[in-house]
Amino acid sequence: MIGGLNVTMTEFPDCRYKKSNNQRFLLGTLFFCIFFGFNVHNADATTTIKILSNSRHAYDSIVSTINMLLGTGHVGTDIVVHSTDMASGYAGSSANAALAATQRYNESGVLVPSQAPYNLYTSSFTGYPGDSISEYDLSATYDLANNYAYSASPVMPAGTPPPAFFVAPGITTYPSGYGAEWRLDQTIFCSSSLSCLTAANAGMMSALRYLHSTSTPAWNWFDVKAALRQTGANWATGYSRTAYGFGQVNYTTANALSSSQILLQPPAVTVATSTGRINFTIYPFKQTRRIKEVLFQFSSSPAFQAGELTLSAIEALGGTKITEYTSLTATSTSPIFATTTDKYFVWLTADNATDSAANFSRIDTYSILGPASQGETYFTTSFDTTSPANNTVSTTQSPTFVWGAADSYLGISKYQLFIDGVLDKDNIIGTSATPTNSLSEGSHTWYVKAFNNGGVSTTTVSTPTININTAYTSSYTFYVDNVLGSDSNPGTQALPWATLTKAGDTASAGNTVVIIKNAGVPYRETLSPVRSGTSGSVITFRGVDASNKPEIWGSSDMTTGWSVYSGGNANTYQQATTTDIQILAAGASITSLTKKTQGGAAATLNPGEWFWASNVLYYRLAVGEVINSTHIEAASRDYGIIGNFKTQITYQNLIVRYANAYGAYITSSRQTASGIETYDSEAGIYMDGTNNILQYSVATRNNTEGVYIGSPTNAQVYNVLSYGNGGKGLNLFAYTGISMTLKNNIASGNTGVSFGFNFIFGTPTVTTSHNLWDTAGDANWTTYKGSSNQELVNPLLIDTSNSNFALQPLSPSIDTGTTIDGNTTDILGNPIYGTPDIGPYEYQPPYTIGTHDIDITGAVRLYKNGKYRYTNATTTGTTASFNITPVGGFPAGDYSEFMNMNITTWNTSGDYAKTWTETSTTATSTVHTIGNLKASTYYNVLVDSAQYASVLTDGSGQATFTYTGGYSTHTFDVAEDTGAPVAPTATPVAAVSSSSQTFTWSTSSDPAGIAKYQLYTDDALKLDDITGTQTTATGFSCGTHTWYIRAFDNAGNTTDSSTQSFDVTCGGGPIMPTGTVLFNTPKPRMQTITNGVVTYLDEQVSTPVISSAVPTSSVTPSTTSSSAPSFSRTMIRGSKGNDVSALQELLKKDPTLYPEGLVTGYFGPATERAIKLLQKKYHIVSSGTPKTTGYGAVGPKTRGVLNNLREI
Repeated sequence: MIGGLNVTMTEFPDCRYKKSNNQRFLLGTLFFCIFFGFNVHNADATTTIKILSNSRHAYDSIVSTINMLLGTGHVGTDIVVHSTDMASGYAGSSANAALAATQRYNESGVLVPSQAPYNLYTSSFTGYPGDSISEYDLSATYDLANNYAYSASPVMPAGTPPPAFFVAPGITTYPSGYGAEWRLDQTIFCSSSLSCLTAANAGMMSALRYLHSTSTPAWNWFDVKAALRQTGANWATGYSRTAYGFGQVNYTTANALSSSQILLQPPAVTVATSTGRINFTIYPFKQTRRIKEVLFQFSSSPAFQAGELTLSAIEALGGTKITEYTSLTATSTSPIFATTTDKYFVWLTADNATDSAANFSRIDTYSILGPASQGETYFTTSFDTTSPANNTVSTTQSPTFVWGAADSYLGISKYQLFIDGVLDKDNIIGTSATPTNSLSEGSHTWYVKAFNNGGVSTTTVSTPTININTAYTSSYTFYVDNVLGSDSNPGTQALPWATLTKAGDTASAGNTVVIIKNAGVPYRETLSPVRSGTSGSVITFRGVDASNKPEIWGSSDMTTGWSVYSGGNANTYQQATTTDIQILAAGASITSLTKKTQGGAAATLNPGEWFWASNVLYYRLAVGEVINSTHIEAASRDYGIIGNFKTQITYQNLIVRYANAYGAYITSSRQTASGIETYDSEAGIYMDGTNNILQYSVATRNNTEGVYIGSPTNAQVYNVLSYGNGGKGLNLFAYTGISMTLKNNIASGNTGVSFGFNFIFGTPTVTTSHNLWDTAGDANWTTYKGSSNQELVNPLLIDTSNSNFALQPLSPSIDTGTTIDGNTTDILGNPIYGTPDIGPYEYQPPYTIGTHDIDITGAVRLYKNGKYRYTNATTTGTTASFNITPVGGFPAGDYSEFMNMNITTWNTSGDYAKTWTETSTTATSTVHTIGNLKASTYYNVLVDSAQYASVLTDGSGQATFTYTGGYSTHTFDVAEDTGAPVAPTATPVAAVSSSSQTFTWSTSSDPAGIAKYQLYTDDALKLDDITGTQTTATGFSCGTHTWYIRAFDNAGNTTDSSTQSFDVTCGGGPIMPTGTVLFNTPKPRMQTITNGVVTYLDEQVSTPVISSAVPTSSVTPSTTSSSAPSFSRTMIRGSKGNDVSALQELLKKDPTLYPEGLVTGYFGPATERAIKLLQKKYHIVSSGTPKTTGYGAVGPKTRGVLNNLREI
C-alpha cells in the first residue's frame, strides 16, 4: 500500500544495444524492470488516447503505468497502445505515428491496421539533439507529442530551453542536465532503467490527459506538460538544465490542477545573433489558453518573474513590445536589427489578442535572449559562393562564378573575384563573373570579396576548388599517383592527382578513379567519396588491376620522435600521441612490417609489445631491433575506406592495412566492394545499408571480427574469405525486417566462431548456402546456415603464413560453390572455371589437354578451353597420351565445365588395351587422339561395349577417331582388331561347258574395312587381290570342282565363305582335254601361285597317263621319290613362298593342328594358329607374341621339330 493506494508489481524485460568506441555494436544487456500498479478512481472521460511505442518492451511499460494510475480495463478500449515492432531498442521519429499506410502490433502482439495519426509517440531513442521546425510542425499538425529517452550525449548547448513539444524525463542515476525537463520518482514509477522510465513517462502523461479530456476546455499535450512543469520541485526558481529542468514531478498534484490554475508557459525560442542583428526561431507553447506570442525588448535584464504578467507589469519592468506571432507553426523570424547596445529580448505567451486585456506568461530564466554590447554594424549577413560547387569539374576554361549577394546597411559598392589567391577581376557589379583570362588545365581556388559604401570589405565564407579539364565527360577516368601526382593537376593519366582526398572530393556520377600502386609508398589517408553515383552511372574507385592493388594505410609513420621510457622496462620507448591506438606494426623496413601485440602496461611490456594510455604510446623493441633503424607504424585513422553514406559507389582491387576501426566501412545503399583485402586492422570489413554487395574479398589478421554485417536490407556477401581474425569470422546482426544473403564464403582459422550472430531478434530473412567453415558457428548459425555447405573442413589454402590464400589442388572449395549472376572473375581477375569455387580465389586448372599427358590414376575434369585438373590424388606417376577435343577445337575464353574423365585401363604393352569413362552435359561431337598403341595396327573402338569405330595407328602408335553419339556417361574401350570380318556368301553357279567360270558373292564387312578377296578352287588359291564381289577364272577341266571366297580385312584377319561346287561338262560327261594329267590318287600336290599361275613343286606323285580324244584303257602309273627340302628360315605372319606351302602341307596332315588344311603359300592367321598349337604340343613355347617369345612364329626350335616330322 502506497499513499493509501493498492500496489501491484509486474516484471518485463528492457533490451538495448550499445555502441563501443570502435563503433562495433555489441549485444545489448537484458534488464528487468519492476512496475507498481495503482488502482485510481477514473473520471468520466470519453476521449480515446492513441499511443504508438517504438518497441515492444516500452509497450509493456506504458501499459503497466496506465494500469497503475487508472486501473485496469482502459488499455484496448479508452486508451490504444500499439507498437511499431516486436523488437526492442530502436530509434525513431514521430513521423512514424503519422503514417497511415502500415500495420501496427496491438496489445496481443498481433498485426492490426494502423490507427494513425496517434497522439503520443514514445521511443527509446537516446540521441535527441533538440527541437526542429519540421518535427514540431508535424507534431502540432497531428496533436502528437514525442516522448524520448533522456541522454547526456550529445551535450546540448548552454542556454538551450526545454523542448516545446518533446519530453525527456531524467533519472537520478544519470548525470544531470542536457535537456531533461523533469525526473520521475523511481521508487514509484519504475526501476533504474532509463528506457523503462521513459515509457512510464508516456503512460503517466497519457493518463493525465485522459483524466482531463472532459475539462473545460479539454487539456491538450501542452496543458499536460504545463501541469507537470508547474508541479515540479524547481518550478519556483525557474528552469535549470543542470538540475533536471523543473525537478521531480508529482503526478497527484498535477492531476489536481484545474484548467484555470495552469499558468501560461513561455514559448521555446532559440536565437542566432551577429553584430547588430537577431534571428529567433520560435516554437509556440500552444496551451488551450494561448492566443499569440509577443516579443518584448528590455533595456536591462527583467530577471525571473514567477507568475503571470499583465502588460502594465511588463512595462513597469522596462519592456517595450517589438512584434507578435499568432501562427500555430514554428518559424524563424526575419532579422531584427538593433541600433543601440545592451538590449534584452523576451518572448511571452498571451491569452488575449488585445495586449491590455491579456495575461502573459511568466518570465523564465531561459527566456532572456538577446545580444549585449553590440558594436557598429557593417554587414548584416555573411555571404558565400554559389557555383561552381566545390571540386566541380569544368570543361570550359572560362567558367562563370556565381555568389550570393552581400548585405550591408551602407549598401554594396562592388565585388572582387580572386583566383588562386590573386585578384583576377575588380569593380564587379552583380553577383557573377568570368575570369579575365582562360584558366589552365588543373585545379584552381576562388573566392569573392564584397565592399560596402563605407569601404569595408567582407569575404565569402568558402573558398571552393574548380577543376579545369576540357576532355572531361561523365564517363571520364581520373588517375591518382601519390608519388608522381599533384592535386593541382587535372587528374589525367599523364598529370594525375596526388591524394585520395582530391579524388573523393571530385569524382561524380559515371566517373572512374584509378589509383596507382607505388611499392613501399602507401596512401596514408581515408578514401571517402563526397558525391553519389546514379543508377547506371556509378562512381568507381579501383586499383589498376587485380595484380596491382594500391595500399591504403590507416596508420601514421611513427619511426621517429621516440624517447626512452623512464619506468625501468629495458628497451622500452615512448612518444606522445592523442590518438587512441588500436594497431601497431614494426619491422626492419616499411615493406617488412609485423603487427605487434598489445600489452597491459608500459612497465610490464614484453619484447615486441606496445601499450597506449593517457595520450602516450609505449613500445618495447623486439629482440634484434634498434630504435633508430626500426620502422614503426601506429594506427591513426579509423577507416581505410568509408562509404560516407553515399550511394551507387564501387570499390575494387584495393588493400587496406592498420585501420583503427574497420579497414573498409560500406554503408548507405548500392555500394559494391570487390577485390578488397583488409589486413592487420582492429576489424576487417563492416557493411550495412541497403542493396550493398561485398564479394571476392579478404579479411585477415584483424584484432576482432573479419566481417561484420550490421542491420542490412538485402545485403549480399559472396566469395569472401575471413581468415585468422581475433574474433568471429563473419559476425551478423539480424532482426525482423532485415535481409541478407551469404554464399560461397570461407570462415577459417578465426579465434571466435566461424559464423555467428552478434544480435538476432524476431524473424530476419537470412539466405545462406554453399559456405565453408572449419569450426562450428553459433547456435543461431546452425538454424540459418542453409544447405550445400562444406562443414567443419579445412579449406586447404596454399600458404596462409605468407598470405597466399589460393586453393590447393584438392581443396574442398573447388567446384562446390554456386553461380552468382554477373560474377565471371575472382579476386585476382582469374576466370571462373565450371562451377564457382567457395572463397575469393578460383582454382586455375594447371594442365592443358593434348599438351600434358594424363596420370592414369587421376580422375580428370576438363573445361571448355582445354584446361584440366585432377579431382583426386594421383598415385603412380604413369601418364597416358590422351587428347579429347571438341569438333572445331576448344573455344578460347570459355571456362565452363566440359567433361569428366576417368581412366581405368591403359596398357602400354602386351594387348595395349585402353578403357576410360567420359561424363558430360555439354559435349556433343569430340575428337579423340589415343597414343601408347602399337604402330601401324588396326584397333577397334567400343562405346558402352558396342562397336563404334576402327582406327589404324600411325608410325608413332597414335590413332584418332571422332565421337558423335551424344553424351551422358559413356565407357570407351580400345582394343587391337583380331576379329574376323563378316563372311561373304558365295552365290551358287550353274554348270558350264567351257573351262571359264564366273563367280559372285556378297560383300564382306568389318570395322577395319575389307582389304581384298581371294578365290579358292579345288582347295587351291585360284585368284588373289580381288577388290569387287565378282570375278572370272579359266582353265577348269571337265568334271566337278569346288570353290569358296576368302575375305581379308585391313587388319589382316580373314574369313571364308561356305564351299560351293560347279560342273564343267564336255559332251556326255566330263572329258579330259588332250594333254591333261590324270592321277591315280587324289593326293594334293605342293604348289605355288604367282599372279594367278599355279606352279607345281617336285614331289612324289602318281605317274601321269597321256590321254587322247578317245579314252583308252587305264595304265597304272609308276612312282618316283625325291628328298623333301628342310625348313631353313624364320617364318611369321605375312611370310610367303614355297617353304610356306611346304609348311602348310606338313601341318595339314594333323587336322588337330591345322583343320583348315589350306595350302596357299601365305603365312596367315590360320597358319599362325596352327604353329601355336604345334609349339604347345611339343612344349616349345605356350605364351607371348611372335616378337617377344616367338609364340606363333617358326623359329629355330620350331624348325627343328618340323624338320624331324618331315623325316618320319
